Amino acid sequence: MDRPRAAAPLPAMFYVILGTLLFGGLIYLLRPVLTPFVLAFILAYVLNPVVDALERRRIPRIASVIFLVFLAGVAVAAAALFLVPIVEAEIRTALARGPVYIETVQTRVVPWVEDTFSVRLPHTSQEWGAEISRRAGAISTDLAGTLGSAMAAMFSGILSLVLSLVGFLVVPVAAVYLLKDFNQIGRGLLRFFPERVRPTAMARVQEINAVLSGFVRGQLLVCLILSVLYSAGFLLVGLDLAIVVGLLAGFANIVPYMGLATSLVMGGGLAFLQYQDSTHVLGALAVAAVVQVLEGTVISPRIVGQRIGLHPVAVIFAILAGGQLFGFLGILLAVPAAAVVGVLLRAGASRFRETAWFRGAA
Repeated sequence: MDRPRAAAPLPAMFYVILGTLLFGGLIYLLRPVLTPFVLAFILAYVLNPVVDALERRRIPRIASVIFLVFLAGVAVAAAALFLVPIVEAEIRTALARGPVYIETVQTRVVPWVEDTFSVRLPHTSQEWGAEISRRAGAISTDLAGTLGSAMAAMFSGILSLVLSLVGFLVVPVAAVYLLKDFNQIGRGLLRFFPERVRPTAMARVQEINAVLSGFVRGQLLVCLILSVLYSAGFLLVGLDLAIVVGLLAGFANIVPYMGLATSLVMGGGLAFLQYQDSTHVLGALAVAAVVQVLEGTVISPRIVGQRIGLHPVAVIFAILAGGQLFGFLGILLAVPAAAVVGVLLRAGASRFRETAWFRGAA
């Protein structure tokens, strides 16, 4: 009599996929509290090579970590002390010209919107006030029923603010601890792999590290350079908020294509509100276009290079998918995560092409 056949063991890839799905689900559930820790990890990742270099010079690691985090804090504070007065002066100038902006909206923007979209908008401040009062009156009839929701929203907003402040304080503390044990954490993660696959896993980790290090550190430098270029260009055009828009557009570039969109919309829009002519609008748009060309042809290729290894369509898809699943955190991490997936897929495809089945099929 034949013995019952034992169930075939599940392939290792099944457990890898299952673990990946479970880990992704956990990240999705914890996404509201992950942002400060992700920022701390990015800071630790950027500073770790410097800490390693200091450690090789026989400087204690913990002393190097504390010094570098302190130095980073001083650099941020110095930049704030330098930029805050400039930004404050620009905002004060823009507020002083507020009536001019309002008149431009009333005489130029509102008629264009009405003609283009066949809608009726208020023209004068009295009409806007009457419209706001009418809508406020309609809302007030349901105010009693929504008071509880409003109070809940207020307390929720206060709680979110407190959590944001706490998260801001968590970043340097978590960065110190991560930097202190950064290399040990990496070696500890490798112990989860069996001995026979540990060399392969180490090779993949090194490949991923090469991709991410080139992207993260290079992208931060690119954003800084773009901020300077945008600000200088908008100053030449004569925008009141040149530094503000330049900084926003430059560092928005940490999300691909967001810097270009910010510079076009804010630069062109503010130029129109301030000057009401095509010359300055075209000047602002030209600044955005020239900086984008420099970024795409000179700055990013030289600093970041082609290490990310992703097609532009894949980048756009990763950003949209990341934003849909994880919000701002997903947008921020979309491109690095897609680069990691790309490394793993290329390695998997290479192994697959070496199998007997593939060679036989070929």
